[in-house]
Order: sequence, then C-alpha cells, then structure tokens
Amino acid sequence: MNDNSVGWFEVGTDRPEDARSFYGELFGWTFANGPKYSEVTTPGVPHPTGGIADTGGEFPAYAIFYVVVRDVAATLARAESLGGKIVTPPATSPDGLVSARLEDSTGSLFGVFSPPGA
Repeated sequence: MNDNSVGWFEVGTDRPEDARSFYGELFGWTFANGPKYSEVTTPGVPHPTGGIADTGGEFPAYAIFYVVVRDVAATLARAESLGGKIVTPPATSPDGLVSARLEDSTGSLFGVFSPPGA
C-alpha cells in the first residue's frame, strides 16, 4: 500500500445481503462473509480492498473510504489545522492497525489508517 492513497473502503448497511448482491452483480465483487463483516475483493486484485459492514440498524447506511497514512495522529492534527474534525479518535486493533474517522472541511466523512508495523 502506498502512503496517502485510498487503501480500503467500507459500505455500512442493515441489509448486507442485498448490498453484496447489488455490488456483486454490478461490479463483479466477491465476498468472504463473516457474521457482521464481509471482506470485498474487486476484480483484478488478489486480496480484499474493502468491506461491507452489517450495521444492524444501529447507524444510517454509509459508504466511506480510508486513506493509508504513516502517522494517524499527525494526520489528524494536520486535518484539524485545515478545518477538518475528528469523528472517531484513533483506535488500535489487536494486530496493530491504527485507524480514525474524520470529517473534511465540507463535512464529508472519511477515514485514515496506518497498517500494523508502519
């Protein structure tokens, strides 16, 4: 993955089976289904690059992209200086991935992450 490029996307819905059917038919995406999250593999890519999250109706439907960064905290500080807002503070997964969600200066939601060991 290259720094500052889109490294992951996520679609959140309370109808994940419908979303899988829709995107599978439209774009030829394939899925590795889990109980609450399906990893998405797009044509021509040998590994998952996104996911479909089952919100269980707890959140409105959404689609979001995540940008790979070297330093999540530094990126959040820079985003705030440019008029962005932190929506979800940095969190570290058990494998060491660090991620956060932000709003850009226009109110659009996006995320950033640093892979484990970055």
